[in-house]
Amino acid sequence: HSCRQGDGQTVCDCVTEEADDLLLDFLVLGAFGNSGEKEIGVLGSTADASLRQCTTSLVVVKSTSFELESQKTYVFATDNSVASQAAFTVLYRRFIKPGDILHVIMASKVVSESTALSGYEQKMAQLDLDKSSSVEILTVGATSVADTVNDYCKRVQADFLVMGISGFGKKRLGSVSEELVKKARCTCIVVKDPREVQKKRAVLQRQKSSPEEKEQR
Repeated sequence: HSCRQGDGQTVCDCVTEEADDLLLDFLVLGAFGNSGEKEIGVLGSTADASLRQCTTSLVVVKSTSFELESQKTYVFATDNSVASQAAFTVLYRRFIKPGDILHVIMASKVVSESTALSGYEQKMAQLDLDKSSSVEILTVGATSVADTVNDYCKRVQADFLVMGISGFGKKRLGSVSEELVKKARCTCIVVKDPREVQKKRAVLQRQKSSPEEKEQR
């Protein structure tokens, strides 16, 4: 499918608008990663804008990702929000295959034990996962939450870091989500809150059907 850039339209606007028009489930984009020797932390303008503006969930493929094997290793970072729970459902329904490895983690500076992750444990017990899969709470020390999660991903050699986000738009995302996606070495799957996606797409549809609303966009 080709995307023609209109007059005065940036590449970012063209790609995100096309993704919204097609009602895509996922938009796949390439980005630089973190090699471990030099922090790059750059998505590129198209990926960066898509992360904020597009109603489509994203797969951000990093240049530093490990070579994929038949068995994939997923790290799912959760804050136990509604957006995270929705992202977990997408993960096990659409990505996880029998024999894959899944690590569900919650990084916290104050919580060391919690029953909040029991729901994830129960669901994982129903999936045909590799027995090295785990559910863990990571204690955040002197580093940031994002650095703690990314260090864990490197340690388990994750192929994919998965997270759910809400509150996307033209404003900045939460600092943790943004830092995770920018600094991760592995490919990131960013699932946007389906309730917010539905609402925003309804607004976009109304704007298309009403010239006056479209001018106000």
